[in-house]
Amino acid sequence: MADMESNLTVLLCILDIRKILKEAIKSSWLFFMIRTFFKANSLFKTTRWAKMKNKEAKFVKSILILAALYLKLKKKMNTEKAMEVMKEIVIRISSSIDYSIARKSLLFTIPDPFERWIRYRSGLITEGFGLYNDIEDVYISWERIHYVVKRCIFHDAFVAAGTPELTHLICDYDQTFHNTLFKEYYFDRNGSIYNAIGHGAEICHYVWKHREILTHEFKEYLKQKKNPPADKESDGVEKRSNVRRQYERRQKERRKYGRRKGGRRKEDSDDSGQEKGH
Repeated sequence: MADMESNLTVLLCILDIRKILKEAIKSSWLFFMIRTFFKANSLFKTTRWAKMKNKEAKFVKSILILAALYLKLKKKMNTEKAMEVMKEIVIRISSSIDYSIARKSLLFTIPDPFERWIRYRSGLITEGFGLYNDIEDVYISWERIHYVVKRCIFHDAFVAAGTPELTHLICDYDQTFHNTLFKEYYFDRNGSIYNAIGHGAEICHYVWKHREILTHEFKEYLKQKKNPPADKESDGVEKRSNVRRQYERRQKERRKYGRRKGGRRKEDSDDSGQEKGH
């Protein structure tokens, strides 16, 4: 049953991208895809998964269709153009599969975004590519969610096929998918789109920040920008100056008081002397 579903998914994906292929290769897309399948099978036989008979091996075999497509396209056009076509293909295939799973899991019917994310995460780690990735949670809460992927099955498969440059297409697609499925959150890669294996990083960061929190923080930022606090260094200098001025003023008052007091003592002593003289 699982094999039938997998084959059906591949068939639907091919039908999804036929228009893209027709425009790109200007020839029979069907024969082109048949040759691509043979190429994908050849690539698979050279990988370590060829000796395996499990779900991961089957999943990798389906990924290698993308690698084979890319290699076949490069024979018909330059690398830059082939990458542009592959970007369209990856977006089309990924969105078809992901939105189909989202609808099947009833994700779009869950109003609370955090509950929706929990349901999504549960599905991710129990089926599909989440089974084969090494995922580690960093922070999970209603306002901020953060986990990292230490091992990516897509990257492993593309590297094995000699096409590691395709990995970033999967990474870049995440931005579109997560911002659509979780509109209440802002998705990023922990500050930079390059914090992903496909862009050369050691791990992939997945971060969702609730937009309400971000809006509040942004308002606070604007408020501070409009009424900036005094510079700490300048404030410190000003305080020291005030202390110095107060000290000098007290010293001046002491000297002035001392002279007055000293003058009175002298007058008093003179008066006392006169009295003794009388």
